[in-house]
Amino acid sequence: WITPNKNVDRINYIHFNVQLLSNYTRTALEAVHQQLSATSLMAFQNRIAVDMLLAEKGGVCSMFAQNCCVFIPNNTAADGSLTKALDGLRSLTDKMKSHSGVDTSMWDSWLDVFGKYKSLVASALVSMSVFAAILVTCGCCCIPCLRQLTQRLITTAISPPPADPIIQMPLLLTNPNIYLGGEPISDSDDSHAEEDDVRV
Repeated sequence: WITPNKNVDRINYIHFNVQLLSNYTRTALEAVHQQLSATSLMAFQNRIAVDMLLAEKGGVCSMFAQNCCVFIPNNTAADGSLTKALDGLRSLTDKMKSHSGVDTSMWDSWLDVFGKYKSLVASALVSMSVFAAILVTCGCCCIPCLRQLTQRLITTAISPPPADPIIQMPLLLTNPNIYLGGEPISDSDDSHAEEDDVRV
């Protein structure tokens, strides 16, 4: 699976190899520069000596005619193309080194105590730091919301439910026929009924 961590590893791998390639190229060109500068100087000195020996015969060019070489490009001079290329390569390697990451020498010095377990300890410390950051984030954001929700649930569970006025029955029924579906009995009818009972 392609994950961001794998992409980061690949980028770091490419960056490391580019730095390694620039270091190797700089070392190789410095060696070529030194050897070519010495070879050019030696060739120039030998040419002067041979010309002095063959001066009676017209020098070296009298022997080679049109094929005689009388000029050597001095690319190894201070303003030569090879020297400028080396200077640019040195500045490039220094720039890549400065942008290769943060300076970790401060904590690398005490991580060296763990020896071959240095990378394992470093990864464990990073994991613990990330976990602590997640806990702090949850403590600042999630815990207050959960506390409010818990308080509401407890309050709802403890407090009595609100009474519905429609289903509430009065304590004293003065006219029960109203709730039984019958006709309401007036006070005058009740008084007449009581009088009839008394007369009987």
